[in-house]
Amino acid sequence: MIYPNNITFSEDDFKPAGYDIFHDIKNQIINGDLSPGDHLPGERSLMEVYHRSRATVREALHLLERAGFIRIIPRSRPIVLDYTGFGIEKPLGEAIEAKHITLPEIREFRTVVEGEMAAWAASRRTDEDMQHLHNCIMEMKESVGDYLHFLDLDMQFHRIVAKASKNRTCEIILASISEISREFTRHDLEQYSPRGRRTRCLHIYELHYSIYRNILEQNVSGARSAMLYHLTAFEKDLVDNETKRRKKAAQHPVTE
Repeated sequence: MIYPNNITFSEDDFKPAGYDIFHDIKNQIINGDLSPGDHLPGERSLMEVYHRSRATVREALHLLERAGFIRIIPRSRPIVLDYTGFGIEKPLGEAIEAKHITLPEIREFRTVVEGEMAAWAASRRTDEDMQHLHNCIMEMKESVGDYLHFLDLDMQFHRIVAKASKNRTCEIILASISEISREFTRHDLEQYSPRGRRTRCLHIYELHYSIYRNILEQNVSGARSAMLYHLTAFEKDLVDNETKRRKKAAQHPVTE
């Protein structure tokens, strides 16, 4: 497109109309002036505070919601969320998928990150963290017969450990790859009979319980070792099972 010579553009020309409002409220959340659970003023009040139109205020609110800072609630005022970096999880996860990252690559990365993350959790966890972990591990045990729900709890367990580590970078990055790891596990479990899936889930639960016990006892080296053993054993099982299925398929080829 050709622009007339007398027109110039600055960076501000390409910013959304509600960017300044978004930026101001975002900074209030980051600085702690607005805390998780607080409600923002209503649209009309924000219009008066910032002297902007309703459309601009709404645009700013939607920017905040997409970035993971607030939740817009119909017929109520927006609520401030406990920021976890949700706004970057999806694009980061898509970037990983676009590069066709393999399970061994993910496992190699996770052994570096999650081993230390479990160790940090053992030394930094709070009573509230342990209550969440306890509830999750108990529900995992009860859900070994429902593998889809079990997989959701598996993801939740690792996210709680990440939060207990008190390292937000770990929490954000783990969230971005957890769904991909879940799909590897789901695909593996679907190859089993219902009884086989239950046995497999029970084994995964036992690995998680070992991590839980070491974090509960604030055993730093034990938590690290239990997490590394879990990740290594989990990948080995996946690889062994896939090798067995391929050998079986080769011995009994499908004929038309």
